[in-house]
Order: sequence, then structure tokens, then C-alpha cells
Amino acid sequence: MVDLPVVRRGNADDSYAVMAITEYAMTELSRQWGVVAPSEPFPDKTALDATWERTRQLYDFLSANADEWWVAEQYGRVVAFARSILCDGVRELTELFAHPQVQGTGLGRQLLSKAFPTEGARHRTIMSTIDPAAQMLYMGSGVFPRFPIRGFSRVPETVRIESDLLFTPAADDQPAVDSIGAIDAAVLGFRRSKVHRWLLATRGGFLCYRGDEVVGYGYVGRTGGPFAALERSDLPAILAHAESSASEQGLSSFYVLVPLINEAAVGYVTRRRYEMDRIVLELMIDEPFGCFDCYVAGSPFFL
Repeated sequence: MVDLPVVRRGNADDSYAVMAITEYAMTELSRQWGVVAPSEPFPDKTALDATWERTRQLYDFLSANADEWWVAEQYGRVVAFARSILCDGVRELTELFAHPQVQGTGLGRQLLSKAFPTEGARHRTIMSTIDPAAQMLYMGSGVFPRFPIRGFSRVPETVRIESDLLFTPAADDQPAVDSIGAIDAAVLGFRRSKVHRWLLATRGGFLCYRGDEVVGYGYVGRTGGPFAALERSDLPAILAHAESSASEQGLSSFYVLVPLINEAAVGYVTRRRYEMDRIVLELMIDEPFGCFDCYVAGSPFFL
């Protein structure tokens, strides 16, 4: 007798399991895209444990701050999940992954309907691959591709760009959250206070001043970002400061997710000869909002 999947709300005890599902799904996607060989094995327990140690802070944050989180269980184990976060009326689908053995069974559509409702949100958004099945699913939910996003990386070096900006470390306090929130409100059209409280506590944040005014911000860690600036022309100097900080910290790689409509950021990574990821992403939203030529993403897009 077939044990049909049971869909229920997720909880903190599911965090390791959904991390593993994410890794299995990304391995399968990388096979399909030719990023790894078709024979590339799924990660074993040792690899999953290492990923868990590296990413646990993110999964703990998403567990504690999810707006909607649903998992599908079959034969006593989690086989798929979907989760979203809500900030200032903007709902982002942070994850929707299924084990390769249950992909194409309709679980994704069922989970999406629960984790990504229209009620209670003034905008909804997803950073998606360009996989046709995924995009058809998301478009059916009412969000549509707006622009491509690519990941860029390189070994960080000290970079000098002439600028009148002053860069200072961001304190882990409410005034810093308020200053960053004002930048987000101007650039994106909404604030992400809980996200920035977590980022300030877990990554090295900095503020960008022109005179006495905060005009931008950024974060440096294993992945760089997010970054935002009131003036798009300031982004090369902000990215140069971030790359230099990554070099000073001894990081082996500096990685950023760049909306390809952001000419200033694209210009910086091309001049600096960054390597571009092979996987193509797109931002899908319900209705246009934000000035994404002034923004470089985190992952998920609004984290």
C-alpha cells in the first residue's frame, strides 16, 4: 500500500531535514544544468553535517521568522517543503524544494498554495531558476519574471576606487537598523528590520556616509550582500570596499548576486574579472516595485 505524503506545518525540529532536501534538490538541478557530472552523487551524511554547521544560523533564522512554513512527510521522513517570510507587507518565498524522487508529483503546487498566499501581502516575490516547470508553477501563482540575476565570484583583493564615501562598521543596534531601513524604504519600497537585526548579529555590516547622511550599506561574510545605495553610481565603491574587507578577513572567495539590470554592479564585476555562475536566476514579482539598479542581493534575494 502506498503511503501518500502528509502535509503539515514545519517546525524547528525539521530544520536539518529541509537543509538536506535543499542539498539533494540542488545537486539534481546542478546535474541537469551541467554544472556537475550526471554521475555526481548526492551528499552523504558527512557532507550534510558540514553544510549544516556552515548554514545553521540561516536555517535557525528562517525557522524562527517564517510567515508560512509547510512540509510534506512520506514514510516518516520529510520529502518536500516550502517557506516564506513577510517583511513590511512583502512576502518572499524563500524556499520550495522537493527530493528528486517526488518531483513532478504535484507536491510543489500543494505546498506553494499554503506557503505563498496572496492574503496579507501587498507584494509577493520569488527568486527562481529558469527551470520551465518551476516558472510555470510560480506564474500560475501570480508572479512573473522581471529580470535575470547571476552569481559572480572571485578571490578577493584590496581594491581602491576614488570616492567621497566614508565607510564605518555598522553597530548591532537599533539606530543602525533604522538607518538601513531608511535606505531599504527608498530603494526597495519596504523595510526588513528583522532581517537586518539578524544580518548585523551574524555578518560584518557597514554603513556608507556622504557627509553626515547614510547613503548606503552592505555586508561581508561567506557570501557578500545585500548591498544598497541611494545613488547607483556609488555601488562600485561600495562593492570595492566589501571585496577589500573580504580580502582583509582572509576569505578565500567573495560572492555576490547581481540583478543584471544593475549596470553599475555588472560593470564592477566585469572590470574585476569575476567568474559568473552557470545557473541563471530570475526575480519574479506580482507587480513592479523597487529600484533594483541600486541593489545587490543576498540569498534568498531579500536576505
